[in-house]
Amino acid sequence: MNSQLFDSVVRKLEEAKDKEGNIVNIYSIKISQGCDVYKHIFKNKQRIYNIRSISKPVLGMALGIAMGEGLEIKGQRLTVETNIWPFFETIVNLTNTDNLAKLRKVKLKHLLTHTMGYDTGFLFVKEVRSRDEYSLLDYIFNRDIIYEPGQHFVYTNVGPYLISAMIHEELGENYSDFVNRKLFQKLDIRDYEWTNYGKYCAGATGLKLSIDDLHKIGIIWKQNGKFNGIQVVPKSWIEQMKTPKVTVPARSINQRILPMDDYGYYLWLCNDGNYFCYGTDGQYVVVSPEKDMVISILSDQIDMTPITECVSELL
Repeated sequence: MNSQLFDSVVRKLEEAKDKEGNIVNIYSIKISQGCDVYKHIFKNKQRIYNIRSISKPVLGMALGIAMGEGLEIKGQRLTVETNIWPFFETIVNLTNTDNLAKLRKVKLKHLLTHTMGYDTGFLFVKEVRSRDEYSLLDYIFNRDIIYEPGQHFVYTNVGPYLISAMIHEELGENYSDFVNRKLFQKLDIRDYEWTNYGKYCAGATGLKLSIDDLHKIGIIWKQNGKFNGIQVVPKSWIEQMKTPKVTVPARSINQRILPMDDYGYYLWLCNDGNYFCYGTDGQYVVVSPEKDMVISILSDQIDMTPITECVSELL
């Protein structure tokens, strides 16, 4: 990476058009490779932006820190093998009793990999807006669980929301405050907001960050949990996030500049060694270990293909 190459990428993004023929609506891009850092602000409409589904791995990083510290809940150390139904059975009105046998098998790792057993994804923003946000737990647990936990991958916002609710109920702390205490303060991330769904932090979406603070998340991944030489997230947890847990259905793999070959803990993994997370309408954090590179992008762009086309030469 050099300034000429970065400037070339910026020019492409400034001129790129989506499938409707409109100029791509991009806010900012930041790229680091080794000790070199490049940033360009295209539009600066507000101080922080909704990173949408990149909220998921941020939630997961804070959870990994807490588990590395030996977090105990209900007198037992929390691990990815912890069964989650005992945390909810006294606060949920379970009317779909056919779910009970499968719910008793759901573990934390299934929340981290979208493998609870649902047949379709749900709890996305438009759906939540049409529902009583204070009854979402009842809605989640009464929706038919079709598959045995761990057997079927379907991308959904449910797992992170349940993690958020579980921590909130057990520790008496909103998950946004939990993340601030465990992660953000160590990264000097001070300016952020995180949406609540009813009583609980949305978890899966709704986190707002600046481009600089978003980029810190990618740096943490690339440096195996370190930031400014300090081990912020356990290396073993970052390795688990980047280790394939689920092979993604074939429909998600082909014809993508950033192929979604496998899924770890809230990270998409490519067979070429790259990994990334993205949010609906054009937020990206992409890590290329081979290139020692982190790419962070904020935009509001429904057709996201032109964005990945413009940065593809870097990968």
